[in-house]
Amino acid sequence: MAVSRAIRALIEFLRKSSLRRSRRRLSLLRSGLACSLPLPAKVSRRPLAKNRSVVPLSATPQLRYSGRRGVAMSRCLLLSAALGACPALGGAQTLVEKLGFEPTDTVLIINCDDAGMCHAENQATFECLTQGVATSATVMMPCPWVMEVVQWKREHPDAALGVHLTFTSEWKRFRWPGVLGRALCPSLHDEEGYLFHDNEPMWEHMNPEEVYREGRAQVERAIELGLDPTHIDNHMGSLQTHPTLWQVYCRLGEEFDLPLRLAAPELYALMGAAGQRDVYEEKGILGPDVLLHGPAIPVPEPRSIAEVPAYYDEVLRKLQPGKVTELYLHTALDGPELQAIAGSHERRQADRDWLCAPETRALIDEFGIKLISYLPLRDLQRKR
Repeated sequence: MAVSRAIRALIEFLRKSSLRRSRRRLSLLRSGLACSLPLPAKVSRRPLAKNRSVVPLSATPQLRYSGRRGVAMSRCLLLSAALGACPALGGAQTLVEKLGFEPTDTVLIINCDDAGMCHAENQATFECLTQGVATSATVMMPCPWVMEVVQWKREHPDAALGVHLTFTSEWKRFRWPGVLGRALCPSLHDEEGYLFHDNEPMWEHMNPEEVYREGRAQVERAIELGLDPTHIDNHMGSLQTHPTLWQVYCRLGEEFDLPLRLAAPELYALMGAAGQRDVYEEKGILGPDVLLHGPAIPVPEPRSIAEVPAYYDEVLRKLQPGKVTELYLHTALDGPELQAIAGSHERRQADRDWLCAPETRALIDEFGIKLISYLPLRDLQRKR
């Protein structure tokens, strides 16, 4: 859903660009999508919450997207929030084996996105983590209900929580600014002082250095508040689906030594952009082999709320053995609060209900699926 919006947004963004910007973008694409935002030099793998210094930008390898496929690559990159993987690192051993499982085991991470957004979102997320089959969640640090997550984390210290890097504020009547605010990051905020509603205006106005500063501030804030983040992902794919901002995403993963939600290597290889996978690998960044959401799920979308449980049951049946897969959902309790915020209130309740249903756990046991959080990936990454 969010990925589809990102796809439509960037295509529309490119279409509406001025002639000068269009020529500049096409020139960039034809030259191989040479990245304009460099990656940083190696920094400490144990970042301190009080370390607020900005690491200077340094040189980065140029990625080449070959031939006629260059232009198509910019659109295919939009799928990176829905198609995810990290190749096996070194030798013949797979990520599943590196995590201590048998080579043919089916390993699954179930992540609840958008924690911290509102009370209804938080309550459903907590239920899914303690009563259901969810194994991790990611927190939107700019949002107004983050402190409820912080308090819950203190009571549940073993909970695996990541940072849901947030650069958009999509709802009409429920908005938030960035952690650093408009004064420090003016290019990321609209005239009302909030983060932009969607990716397109954010991409149009953003200063890449401000994107980095805001992203770093969000992760630092999570650390300062005691959330002990296990990984990083990205709300609405605002970084993952952009031809150059993915480098900010990579940079933050390296600086904080955290796993990332990544795009499938098959996608980059198909478009002649396998070098992007090499960058993540060189930085020692891990992620699941497969990311399932939206168009990446090999099951037709449910036509009604009543079909949601069967839809997710079929997703479980089609998981790939020998792979670490992440399935992420948006869970919330339907009620006046959520109805005043989001049109997706019924679907978010249905996602919560499926994760907490005894039948779901029984199906996972029947299929022999091994549930993990992002914590084992973080531990493995930090041992390297």
